[in-house]
Order: sequence, then structure tokens, then C-alpha cells
Amino acid sequence: MNLPADLGTPCALVDLDAVERNTLAMSERVARLGGRLRPHVKTHKTVEAAKLQVRGAFGGLTVSTLAEARFFARAGFRDLTYAVPIAPARMREAVELGRSIDRLSVLVDSELAMRALESCSASQRVRTPVFLKVDCGNHRAGVEPTSLEARRLAARLAASAHLEFRGLLAHAGHA
Repeated sequence: MNLPADLGTPCALVDLDAVERNTLAMSERVARLGGRLRPHVKTHKTVEAAKLQVRGAFGGLTVSTLAEARFFARAGFRDLTYAVPIAPARMREAVELGRSIDRLSVLVDSELAMRALESCSASQRVRTPVFLKVDCGNHRAGVEPTSLEARRLAARLAASAHLEFRGLLAHAGHA
């Protein structure tokens, strides 16, 4: 590969043909399986790569920070999942951002967080989409999926007038 001598560092070099091949293959596979792809953008953080990722079986984007969510919302992405259990201090910010797009789903993994989100959503007169974060073996976040706590939280989320329970979410970062 011949690179320009004046190429600044640090820089990221991307094989665009490989990215296009890989994203197209993933979209086609998900479409064949009848699913919808919700790719994570935390590594590349670029609109260009996200647009390649969502061709075909689009089901939204997954972000790791609210700053990423705002960035991709400004770029026209209207269905986002904030894939980190939300801290009570960030709930109002998330609910307000959710009002500006079609959907911003958040995660909870405790009774305390669920109650705080429910209270925030009620005070803002919105119904917030929420996933219950389950631990898939790496013990970083989430409830044990077979625990009584998980069943109780899922039932409370499903019964809430101010939260839209979207299901379970696990992140197998070690996969």
C-alpha cells in the first residue's frame, strides 16, 4: 500500500472495500434470518460507516454514550439504543433527547434505576422505551437472567404506565 508521505499521525486507515463487503454480508444474513440489524457504532463513531452498516435489515443504531446518541440523531438516525444501564443523573437528558427522535431506548438493571426512570418519565409526561439489561457471563452489568430479581424487574417494567418494556438486552462483549 502506497501512502502519502504527508499523512498525519495518528490516523485511521480503512479498507473501504472490506468494510462494504462485511457490512453487506451482515445485512444480507440478518435479512435472510428475518431479523433487523441494530449495529453498534462505538468503535468507528462515524456517520459514513453507520450508513454502510444499516443497509438492508435496518433496526436502528446502538450507542454507548449520550453524546454519541446526540451526534447520530443530528445526522438523521431516528431510532437509537443507549446500550449502557442508565444512571439516574442522565435520565432527564436521555428522555429529552428521546423526544427529538422517533425512539431512544435505554437500559436498566436495578429496581432503583427502574423507579428513577419511571419517575423521570412520568414528570416529563412521556413513555420511555426500556430494555432490561441481563448479564451474559462477563459480570460487568445486568441482572442474572434466571434470578427472581430479573423476573420481578421484567414484570414491573411491563406493567409500568410510563415505561415501554422492549425486552431483554445482553451484550456479549467477550464473544
